[in-house]
Amino acid sequence: MTSARLEIHVINVGQGDSVLVVNRDLTKVAAEIKKVSGLAPPADLIDYLPYAVQKAVPLYGTVVEALLIDGGSSPYGDTVLTYLRRVGVIPATAAYVPNLSVMLSHHHDDHGDGLDTLLRRSYEVVVTGVHAKTGKPTSRKEKKEEERYRVGTIYRPQFAATKGKSNPVNKDLAANVGRARKATTAYPTVTRVVTIGPGGLEDTATAPTTFTLGKGEGGLDINVHVLAAAQGVWDEATTSIKKIKTKDVDQNDRSISVLVEYGSFRFYAAGDIAGNGAEAGGNTGANKAAVAHGATKMSSHGDVETVLGPAVKARFPRTLTATANAAKFPVAGQVTVMKASHHGSMSSNDVFMISALRPSIAVISSGVKRRFHAHPTQAVLNRLAKSQTPRWGVYLPPAPPAPPPPAPPLPPVDNTVQAIYVTEIASKAKMSGQKKVTAFNLDLRGAKIVGDIVVRPTDESVLAVQAASKFGTKLVVQVYGTGAQTALTTAKAALRPTETVGTTQYPIGPDLWEITH
Repeated sequence: MTSARLEIHVINVGQGDSVLVVNRDLTKVAAEIKKVSGLAPPADLIDYLPYAVQKAVPLYGTVVEALLIDGGSSPYGDTVLTYLRRVGVIPATAAYVPNLSVMLSHHHDDHGDGLDTLLRRSYEVVVTGVHAKTGKPTSRKEKKEEERYRVGTIYRPQFAATKGKSNPVNKDLAANVGRARKATTAYPTVTRVVTIGPGGLEDTATAPTTFTLGKGEGGLDINVHVLAAAQGVWDEATTSIKKIKTKDVDQNDRSISVLVEYGSFRFYAAGDIAGNGAEAGGNTGANKAAVAHGATKMSSHGDVETVLGPAVKARFPRTLTATANAAKFPVAGQVTVMKASHHGSMSSNDVFMISALRPSIAVISSGVKRRFHAHPTQAVLNRLAKSQTPRWGVYLPPAPPAPPPPAPPLPPVDNTVQAIYVTEIASKAKMSGQKKVTAFNLDLRGAKIVGDIVVRPTDESVLAVQAASKFGTKLVVQVYGTGAQTALTTAKAALRPTETVGTTQYPIGPDLWEITH
């Protein structure tokens, strides 16, 4: 019997981000399945969730804790809402959901606008009256807004206005937060609002934010660690914040970066942070970013990854001695699953950053919107694909200010990526900076297009690694896709087809991957 309490859902919102992290009680899923006439739970616990979703079994009440990071752009707000209802995170009608937390990674529409659909409802009413002078009946349409779902906690990045530009999403978020902070007859309990500042710190805190999504199997905590935010990275070595220097405030650089940890399983997501893109980030040849699609320069973003990579390794050191009842990480900074930053942008996901994380599975949220940025880029797929980049370079140790001479470069490390999954990819679209619709000729390098991506470590393997008194135990991770593609918002664009859709409760997959710890 195999089970999987922790779920990572990369919801397909096209060119945007929406990641749902769920801690689920599978015994409650079994109970809900049994309530439906003629249905019986599958033989294996790990199959309960996809089976229940396939059979439209009501799942609200089966979730222990959940975290929604971003909600895509506004056209996909309903997509996210429907998905949350389908997997039982929220009920069918508006309600207070105390075990759901929401996090906005940064103030850009393709990450934040869809959250408005979850938090508020907009509608029109017809107001009738009598004209003061003519006495004739009058009517007019008036826009109304009200709170929809109230969540337990909202995590938001510290806001810094972009010079000379407005950012409407911030006004909407502020309005939603304002409603959630007021006790009402419908919602007497207010939402806890947490503002994440530079380095991932809250207000006067002296260490980065860490919170739990409850306990998984064996009493193991499912923790969420904030790594960076607001153009600042936490440096464990000096217990201080390293600031990212840029000429202007860049909302991408201010993204909240997190690491979800369950035993020896780790999931990394960093919004739209950038790296270097060129040689300084370890990118050479076909891995190197280039000016494209009418742009006059490669990137205006600050280089967060060059600071974040070493910081992650310092904060999460390798396990020196394998002991029972403890997590085991043979490599410092090691993660199981890496969500590619900025939808697979070539100025993000540097080779040095990837080598710092040593991911076994890469997931990419990409698609088409009004302006197509050619994500994911060929350079990033090249960096991730073992066939193209069998070895990654690593960050160089800093040179001392005086003799002895600088330490020699560290040797490259083997590429650890076993699989790449993408929500969706365009086959043709109007590139940003171009007038005509053209083919998007991207070599997938073995990546699978699967719609919504669901990642679940098996509880038994998580506990086996935890219990082992030596290295070498396998962590098993299941990945499957729904095959769901978004409705296009760009005229004349087209999407590549997903993988072949099956007939079982797993539309695409499942794939099982083993990682040695």
